[in-house]
Amino acid sequence: MELTQRVRIEDQEIIGPLTGTGIETIGDVINRVLSFFVPFVGVILTLTFVWAGYDHLTSGGNPEKVKNAKAKLTTAVIGVIILASSFLIARLAAYIFNLDTAGMF
Repeated sequence: MELTQRVRIEDQEIIGPLTGTGIETIGDVINRVLSFFVPFVGVILTLTFVWAGYDHLTSGGNPEKVKNAKAKLTTAVIGVIILASSFLIARLAAYIFNLDTAGMF
């Protein structure tokens, strides 16, 4: 499935905005989005782990603060599971549909 980048109407040719960017198929679009999205979310998850650890260390034994820190840590772990699952699902879909995954890590 190719993305239409050139349309010819009578004598005039209209060139799309993606011409020359290396984006030719929907697989290229998915690769570009994932190559930005996965590292970005990874950084956010790392910051969440650090924030949860900091909150736990500075809780001073206060049960409410410890509970909040554990909730942040649980959220970060769930985020890692979702991120890994989405990446694996995208790779599986690329394999099943025979999409080019050269730009996908």
